[in-house]
Amino acid sequence: MPQIPPEAMRFGKLVLRVVGFGMFLFGAVFLLVGSWFGHDYYKVSKRWMPVDAEVVRSSVWEDPMRDSEGERIYQAEVEFRYIVGGQEYITSARSFIASKNRGQMEAKVRDYPPGSRRQIRFDPQNPGRISFDAEGDTGAVVLVVIFGGVGLLFTSLGLVMIVKFRSKRTVQCTSCGQFATAGQRFCPNCAAPLPIA
Repeated sequence: MPQIPPEAMRFGKLVLRVVGFGMFLFGAVFLLVGSWFGHDYYKVSKRWMPVDAEVVRSSVWEDPMRDSEGERIYQAEVEFRYIVGGQEYITSARSFIASKNRGQMEAKVRDYPPGSRRQIRFDPQNPGRISFDAEGDTGAVVLVVIFGGVGLLFTSLGLVMIVKFRSKRTVQCTSCGQFATAGQRFCPNCAAPLPIA
């Protein structure tokens, strides 16, 4: 059976390690994005304080920039009146999740008619910062799970490829031409002593 030259083996392993490194980086980006979404979601839903608020107005906000596919991005924008520590605030906020589907955001806006009352959350460090939908938005949780899961999968696969396909130094037997891993004392094919690498 013909042997694959060690140079070809080393090159093949190098290619697989580069692919593994690319997968690792791709996964790391997804993990970072998932962590960012998760941190924001956790901060708003667990650390910000609830307060009763009145809807002043609501509308669909259209991002003036287009996404990478040339499509518009929409969010529900709602303005609230609420009182914290005896001081009245009138503040607007956009929905936690954006969409390319304007109809989806129009439906969300209809859920917040002017004059209705809703519980919102405010930042205790800055009561002018609010969120009105992060806590009950399953889309945010789904994003965290998807980005985190994909990130974990790709970083794990990338690490396995990097470790599994690392190059090992080889030596060639002077008697039969068989290649062996550096550090072995005898040829696995003919048992002849191997040169010291």
